[in-house]
Amino acid sequence: MRTNRRGNGVSYMNIRFKIVLIIFLVISSFTGLDFLFQKTIIYPSFLQLEEQEGQRNIKRSLDAIKREVHHLDLLTFDWSAWDDTYTFIIDRNSEYVESNLVTSTFTGSNLDLILFFNQNKELVWGHRFDSKKEELIKWTGRIDQDIPLLNHKDPKQSISGIMMTKRGPYIIASRPILTSDAKGPIHGSLIMGRHLDEKALNTLAEQTSVPFKVWPAKKSEVPKNEQRQLQKLISMKSSFLQQSGDDLLYGYALIMDIHGKPALMLRAETKRDISAHGLKAMEMATLSILISGLIVLLVLLFLLKLIIADPITKLADHVTDIGNDADLSKRILMERSDEIGTLAQAFDALLEQISESRKRLLEQSYQSGIAELASGTLHNVRNALVPVVSETQMLITELRKGPLNDYKKVEEALAIELVEPKRRQDLERFRGMVLDQFPPLVESSLQRLELVSKSMSHVETVLTVDKHFSTTVLLEKFTLVELINDACSLAIKNGDFEVNYIVDKGISEVDPINGQRIVLMQILANLIQNGQESIKNSNSAVGEIHFKVSSKEGDAQKEVHLTVCDNGVGLDSGCLEDIFNRDTTTKAGGLSGTGLHWCANMMNSMGGRIWAESQQMGACIHLLIPITCESNHGVLNGARVE
Repeated sequence: MRTNRRGNGVSYMNIRFKIVLIIFLVISSFTGLDFLFQKTIIYPSFLQLEEQEGQRNIKRSLDAIKREVHHLDLLTFDWSAWDDTYTFIIDRNSEYVESNLVTSTFTGSNLDLILFFNQNKELVWGHRFDSKKEELIKWTGRIDQDIPLLNHKDPKQSISGIMMTKRGPYIIASRPILTSDAKGPIHGSLIMGRHLDEKALNTLAEQTSVPFKVWPAKKSEVPKNEQRQLQKLISMKSSFLQQSGDDLLYGYALIMDIHGKPALMLRAETKRDISAHGLKAMEMATLSILISGLIVLLVLLFLLKLIIADPITKLADHVTDIGNDADLSKRILMERSDEIGTLAQAFDALLEQISESRKRLLEQSYQSGIAELASGTLHNVRNALVPVVSETQMLITELRKGPLNDYKKVEEALAIELVEPKRRQDLERFRGMVLDQFPPLVESSLQRLELVSKSMSHVETVLTVDKHFSTTVLLEKFTLVELINDACSLAIKNGDFEVNYIVDKGISEVDPINGQRIVLMQILANLIQNGQESIKNSNSAVGEIHFKVSSKEGDAQKEVHLTVCDNGVGLDSGCLEDIFNRDTTTKAGGLSGTGLHWCANMMNSMGGRIWAESQQMGACIHLLIPITCESNHGVLNGARVE
């Protein structure tokens, strides 16, 4: 740990080293968390894509073999449903053989086996093609009479698939021999075969762009390193994927023969390019974050040294030196306009004050001699205050001895039930005389208290408003519809009567306002509550507060003219100009009168305007709101402007 040691013996860690250590730990933690996030969240998605690609390659390989089976089945049908073939099975004419069953037929159709059987399942003609010698060889094999290749009972019946032979797997297709219009009676069966040798498999692999291999689904025929996969396929009866190192992904699947039994095991290869690219992208992303973090660290280290660390070190050394030698005349004189400069200047000012205090303490020993002179002055002041205190106590005594005590005594005497009628009459007359003394006193006290209360209320209101709105201004971008909805929610319903809020359609078409949303919302809420009170005083069964709008182009800025109308008691036309003045109110009892005055002040501060208009039923308050609020500090969308 890097530390510095000062003259007082206290060691501490360098602040620059602390900041660098913290930033380095933050960058390292962020890099580690980012790599962990990519490893656990993003990288598995690459593996999933790779597995999906592997499954698709298995399907492509299987589909390629299925297409070969399908094509061979169509070719077999083309030959079996032909009048010439139909006649050949009956008369076995040589012309059919010479014209059709030649070497070019096998090579042109990529066939390795053609067998004709009659209805009695007897071989009429059968040859296989030897690709090495490029000649036809008479077929000497046999087909069990019970297998479905020769048992066609329906003219539409088709049998195709994989058949295992001594020479390896064959794609076999069998069709009933019919006339050219595919009608019977069935005269036999035509079997065509295509040897699924290595050459054929390589051709299919090139067509699908998927390298794959097949082996007979027998343990003895499968390489030793693939025997476990064969057992797994037979037990699972479904395809699966298995990694082969970091470069390949093998997909395994079983191919069934025409009897529905496992015939071939297929292995399709998929290069692990997706996961490799994903891993490389992760490494590059992590490396870029780490490099960027180190660059940021170096830049911050330089800036911290230049802007913060060196000035703070200078200030710390200066303070330590003053503490060691107690020389209060030293000044750091750091000319900076930031917080460090303010701190240095404040410390210099503090030193100046301490130095002056030390001088004053030395002078106090001399001035203590004349302190007694001040006590005489205080004695005279005390003598001057004694009459004031005495007069106050006399006033309190007189009030206590005043009509209040007499009134209490009369009330106690009248409370006695056995008072003589004449005495009761005298007591009541005396009580009346006592009560006559109260009104002037009470009236005078109430007037003075009301003036004090009213003045304090005004002072408190002005101070509260000024304190709340003079420090910061929050400018936001909002629509007029949002403003009205917020104001309606903010306004407290006054009474149990029903009030309907009607908003013109044109309000939703007004451009967004960039201004003091909270202030405007409180202004509208104030107007809504005034409207509710006016509706309540009009005894209307159902009240309405209507919001109307019209856009107006001002001289310097675009404005919105918003009108808030109610169907209440309305306003006296004689007071329309004065209702926004302080202490002016239309409410019963002359209460408040500061709400509309505050609204006017706020509208003026935003560069807008407010005025009132009386209608036949109710009143309308007009607001001229700037679309863009003007500020000496600029206008920011949702930002605090100091």
